[in-house]
Amino acid sequence: MQSVAPPLPISTPDGANQCTHPDVLYLEDGFVGYPYVMAMTPYPFGEDRFENPCIRVSHDGIAWTSLPGAPDPVVQPLTDTDWHWSDPDLAFVDGTLHLVLRGCTRGNPEAELFVTTTRDGVVWTPLRRFHSGRHVVSPSMACRSGHWFMWHVEAGSRAGEMSSRLVRSLGADIEELRDATECTLDLPGHVLWHIDVIPTEEGWEALCAAYPNGTDASRCALFHAMSDDGITFTATDPRPVLAPRPFSWCSRAIYRSTMIKTGPTTYRVWYAGCSWAQRWQIGLAEGPIHRLSSVPGHPGGRTGDTILEAVRARTGYLAMHHTPPALKRVARRVMGSVRRTQPHRRQVSGRG
Repeated sequence: MQSVAPPLPISTPDGANQCTHPDVLYLEDGFVGYPYVMAMTPYPFGEDRFENPCIRVSHDGIAWTSLPGAPDPVVQPLTDTDWHWSDPDLAFVDGTLHLVLRGCTRGNPEAELFVTTTRDGVVWTPLRRFHSGRHVVSPSMACRSGHWFMWHVEAGSRAGEMSSRLVRSLGADIEELRDATECTLDLPGHVLWHIDVIPTEEGWEALCAAYPNGTDASRCALFHAMSDDGITFTATDPRPVLAPRPFSWCSRAIYRSTMIKTGPTTYRVWYAGCSWAQRWQIGLAEGPIHRLSSVPGHPGGRTGDTILEAVRARTGYLAMHHTPPALKRVARRVMGSVRRTQPHRRQVSGRG
């Protein structure tokens, strides 16, 4: 991608309009009148207590709106402030929209996966837990020929984590997934963090958010991989299809992303990214997977960090991960200073 266009204007219920972890479906016959449906999570300045999955709909994949009458977010936060939701994924089968999401307690490596369904986007079934495990992140669901498939990643996100596992399960129903099988996916020099898998005429294709060895999950770039059987995946290029770009709204990371195939060799990719000061937004790119072109979203307005914010945030990051523990206290004070200067942070911190 030669240049980075402004991100898409996507509202969030907290008012900061920062979001991440998109999953997009294109439905030819539409869902309640809209061909595009997105699940995403608000994530203002990395505040995970706001990370409660929301649904947005669109006629063109660019302008997104909430669904009138729908709960926003779909699942309300719990009174236990240590618990939070994340990592939504969508599937549409026989007129029913399935929303899968992850729940966990901060600091606990155990996580649980839940599903809720709707036929109109307004009335949703109660959450049903269907999977739990250690370091489970980023579920990706698909239903093909009457069988359900789920891929998920098992990984830690701290600096220095050098490995992760991609696991596939299958069954007749989401709540009957069995036969967990470890997949093969080699991304040289990188650790897999989040994934989105879709069925195509070639078999299965995946977008893989992965971070360089020795860093952490906030430094991801995006890779593309293919598989005949859904178990052995091969990267189509050792270079990322999208990577962070200096002085842009996605200067720090390209995070979990989602795609649809629009032709034999063309795609639409909705990609999450964040700046060094952790403004999280979603952009759109189109074209051949290794020659994607950025599609403009915001017609104007601020989309990235100021120079001072970027310098402070990057200095704080380097200090946190490349200095002895005694000096990390200084970095924390620097990061705190950055956050106190951000007006949107002050806005969201007083709510919820």
